[in-house]
Amino acid sequence: MSQYNKFSQEALTKFLEFYNLGVFRELVEESRDDASQNYIVYTSRGRFSLMVFDDRAWSDRTTCCVDLLDHLAQRKFPCRKPISRSDGSLYGRLEDGYAAVSNYPEGAPVTEVTSDLCADIGNVLAQLHNSGTDFQGQRRSALNPADWSHIAERVSCAASYEIAQTIHEELEFLRPRWPQNLPANIIHGQLTPHRVLINGDNISLVMGLETACNDMWALDLAMCLSAWCFETNGAFNLTKSCKLLQSYYKARKSISADELEALPVLARGAALDRLLKTLSSGTTQNNSHSSCELGQCMDVLRFHQMVDGAESYGLAT
Repeated sequence: MSQYNKFSQEALTKFLEFYNLGVFRELVEESRDDASQNYIVYTSRGRFSLMVFDDRAWSDRTTCCVDLLDHLAQRKFPCRKPISRSDGSLYGRLEDGYAAVSNYPEGAPVTEVTSDLCADIGNVLAQLHNSGTDFQGQRRSALNPADWSHIAERVSCAASYEIAQTIHEELEFLRPRWPQNLPANIIHGQLTPHRVLINGDNISLVMGLETACNDMWALDLAMCLSAWCFETNGAFNLTKSCKLLQSYYKARKSISADELEALPVLARGAALDRLLKTLSSGTTQNNSHSSCELGQCMDVLRFHQMVDGAESYGLAT
């Protein structure tokens, strides 16, 4: 009997009987995060997304993930829309875990980050924040100096002295300055180019919402600056930043003065998060990192360290 991760083909067939997806043809592993394993399901009616949650990870956090996707899809946000089962539920038991099926919009990976695409990202990020204002679910965020400190304790041993020292100094800088009481609700937290699909001139799919959480909108914006507005050589692209920020501002209607003032500090936190995640992925997968990859993280962080106001990103306070 074929095995797909921790469930058999027989269990998968029984699970899919609750959906009207056509004849099953193929299952392809797509990606994994801390809570779920994602697959592409090919049937006679097309392709679909299968999210499988380990039983130990099944909690209010993961039911919230499925409910969030459904909430956003109903508001025309470009995400996967969960498909209801014949019993009316959005998820069901799949052997040793739980699973949900969603549609899988057509699209191609991002191959070039243009200034026009950055404008689209600003718009879609604002759409996410606007659409999530009435979402009732709560998902704890780990995007803060306290949680980064725990990660740093685990991964600093895999870093060079320079990087370990930089992490320590950044945490010392961020702890007393981390903003409080800024506008907040659901944020993506990891809206990077590899989590977006393009169909023609439009963003057809935003992936990675399995790890969405409740936090400051401006932090999400700062994370997008680091992910979309730097070239591969570490140079900051002001044109891309202006496009992203102006599009976000226009679609969200406004950004408060407090958010603009906090943006440089939040951007340093976003850059630190990226550095720690890069180190952490190598530690957990027993991989070494290229000097280029870590160098890019350090270049982004160094740039944000030199910024003293939101005008450096292309928005006036």
